Amino acid sequence: MTNASESEHLFSLLLSSQNNNAHTFVFDILEFALNLGNFDACFLYKATPSKYINLEYLKVKSLKIDLKGSACDRYFSPIFIPDSKNKKVKQPIEVCAINKDIINSPNIYNEPNIDASLLKNFDLNNDYNSVSLLAFPLFDNNDNLLAIIQFLNAETSSGKISHISSSTQNKIIALC
Repeated sequence: MTNASESEHLFSLLLSSQNNNAHTFVFDILEFALNLGNFDACFLYKATPSKYINLEYLKVKSLKIDLKGSACDRYFSPIFIPDSKNKKVKQPIEVCAINKDIINSPNIYNEPNIDASLLKNFDLNNDYNSVSLLAFPLFDNNDNLLAIIQFLNAETSSGKISHISSSTQNKIIALC
């Protein structure tokens, strides 16, 4: 997509949001970001007032998975954020939630300070291979955690999984 067509598509999403509810608009933005970054997968984890992180949206193009809300429950159990604070090695979503960090990894399984067991379980149960990962937290104006967004497996034009460039990272984070 060119910058002009990216802008036009985003503008059309904004206009259509007037006729859709907020959730639909968020899912449309995530779908746009998924395609903009040429990612295979997107996970949206929503933070609750009771300090849990729940999987709210899951899309994996290669597996033809596209789930929202409680349909995602079979893939990931909620994580209670306070229980994660004292863990030495944390899941990517826990790092984002607690440390307010952005994770951009060319191979998530090669990160010594990241526990990728949730992804490994997903991979094993779905015959998938998580490699490159971009994960980042979203906060409101009062610095309260709203969500963590995680993208997997950026692909080159030839379909090969690649690292996520800082330019792509910046575009995706600005969009979301």
